Amino acid sequence: MTSSEVVVRRATPAEIAALAPGDDRPTMKAWVGVIPGASPGTERIVGFGGLAFRQGRWIAFCELSDEARRHKRAIVRAGRDVMDAARRDGHCFVYAQADADEPMARRWLESLGFQPDNKTGLYRWQA
Repeated sequence: MTSSEVVVRRATPAEIAALAPGDDRPTMKAWVGVIPGASPGTERIVGFGGLAFRQGRWIAFCELSDEARRHKRAIVRAGRDVMDAARRDGHCFVYAQADADEPMARRWLESLGFQPDNKTGLYRWQA
């Protein structure tokens, strides 16, 4: 493995607290994308995503650094893994918002099985 590979793994509670600070933090099932460092404990988090339970809905989210964007295959695999986990965990619906500043956001959501939901203005995935 070279130091430029992204490894996707479940986020620790400490990472979630650091990446989603605040007292109103929702329930989360989160993953991080990391680039391993040269020595233990020196990895860099370059992506954070998963599912957050807000206002009675599971919402998919994804935050990527510019460095993470170079690793498209890892991003696609991680998105599929998150939605597979949602299915295994028994979630019937997951919602997401397509970021208008991300040219490929809608296409990626649709590739994961999300469809526009005219009722909410969001994208909706159904198990």
